[in-house]
Amino acid sequence: MLTDLNSNIVFVLYDVKNLPVRIYFTDNTIADYVYDTEGQRIKTANSSTSVTWNYIHDVNGQTIMRIKNEGSTVAKVIHNLFGNDIIGTNSVTSTSEERNYFLKDHLGSVKVIVSESGNVKSYTDYDPFGLQLENRYATDNTERYKFTSKERDAETGYDWFNPGRYYDSKIGRWLQVDPLSEKYPEWSAYNYTMNNPVKLIDTDGKDVAYHSSAMKNSKFNEAIKLASETKEGKRQMERFKNDHNILVIYAVGNLEKTSGGTVGGYTDWKYGSQQAQLVGIENEQAEIKYETFSNEGKQVIVITMDANALENSKVETSSERIYHEGKAHVEFARDKNDLTGVLFSAEEEHKMYGTNGVSPVRKGSPAEKIIKELKEVKQKENKE
Repeated sequence: MLTDLNSNIVFVLYDVKNLPVRIYFTDNTIADYVYDTEGQRIKTANSSTSVTWNYIHDVNGQTIMRIKNEGSTVAKVIHNLFGNDIIGTNSVTSTSEERNYFLKDHLGSVKVIVSESGNVKSYTDYDPFGLQLENRYATDNTERYKFTSKERDAETGYDWFNPGRYYDSKIGRWLQVDPLSEKYPEWSAYNYTMNNPVKLIDTDGKDVAYHSSAMKNSKFNEAIKLASETKEGKRQMERFKNDHNILVIYAVGNLEKTSGGTVGGYTDWKYGSQQAQLVGIENEQAEIKYETFSNEGKQVIVITMDANALENSKVETSSERIYHEGKAHVEFARDKNDLTGVLFSAEEEHKMYGTNGVSPVRKGSPAEKIIKELKEVKQKENKE
């Protein structure tokens, strides 16, 4: 995109990573953007004022602080407040300090901002793709975190997904090519969440996900990371990534224990006429849900880890449970080119896997192999 008169943009200059570094507007002002080597935005400036914004990130690339400079003077420091996700801001100037909290919808979009005393400061309503609805927002809403808790630039109205992509809610499209476009060959490289923004979000401009505590759940991320560092876990994730018939999404939720077999009929796991399937065993804390999207016939599989189990389990135990769901309840069916997820009974799948999570692990089974690899990787990490 070089010109966008809907956003009063006359021309855009890009760097070698296709990130805008200078934007010229119809009112003759200029906005400049500076990024680090990872593509994270670290500074913005506008020629119409002497104001610049500097960004401080944590080791995971998450913005933890914004510093507003007026000329050479620090005018304001805004600290982001976090729970499982960003929950508010604490703004500090030389004469005052103000703390505000965010109330969000199911996508993580900031709908209402309240003060520390509970008074409503501002509100915003969005259309499905994140456009601010006319006459349904507070005119004094200056908070930049909006749709799915991403920062919306005041100059352009674009949302910044750190690192590396800008999103235009007016058209529901990205301004940069999808870095994972090969994973979705049937989709435009500029589509947002496969045109399903009511259910799905994009956390970093790369891949879609259901909004859940999995985004910022450190124990979940640690379990996924550990699984990916084993030979078997890496192989499984690569297989899912390259399978154009299915989309596997990992999430965290509050799951109900089941007494065995395949369970269906929970209202929370149905979407309209689309059928969902729960698979679980008593004391099994990871479950899998199959859901068929109407668009393109792609099979979406959500592997969900129970939030309480994450808190009370060792990371290698959580990693094995996540791998188990992928191996026992996805891969065995895919080996037979089955997309329904019901080719084998849960008992048969667990027998092939080597355990149901309660019974002893069978020698030479996939379960024994992944457990051994997880222990080896964890021991290596502890030594380091």
